[in-house]
Amino acid sequence: MTTQSPTLVRCERCRAVISSAEASDMIRHGVTCGVCGGTLSLCSGHARRAGADARAPSTERRLLGVLRAADGRPVGLHALAEAGIDDPANAIYELERAGHCIEREYAEVTTGRRRLLGYRLRRVRGAAVS
Repeated sequence: MTTQSPTLVRCERCRAVISSAEASDMIRHGVTCGVCGGTLSLCSGHARRAGADARAPSTERRLLGVLRAADGRPVGLHALAEAGIDDPANAIYELERAGHCIEREYAEVTTGRRRLLGYRLRRVRGAAVS
């Protein structure tokens, strides 16, 4: 007797996997992902091989790389857009939730208002840099 692998649903945007007996019905009726609202699609229940599905790094990982490469200098919104980070506010929020310390750098304008120069990754003293 062979056992069937469970039918899984994967979000095409956030790649969340949902195990469901009604997976095809969920897709047929246009149910969206409960995590991000993205489109759902069927995927197999088998484990993926390491090189089989090489995805691009997440927005948060790209942002962290850009901030680390800046080596303590503020990175402006234009530079983040060039790096392919469309929603830096959300990516920064997720990095802060993950425990990274991100500072906002401002410049004083003659009118007394502040203008955002960019974001900087604050290094924690005594922590090893990876």
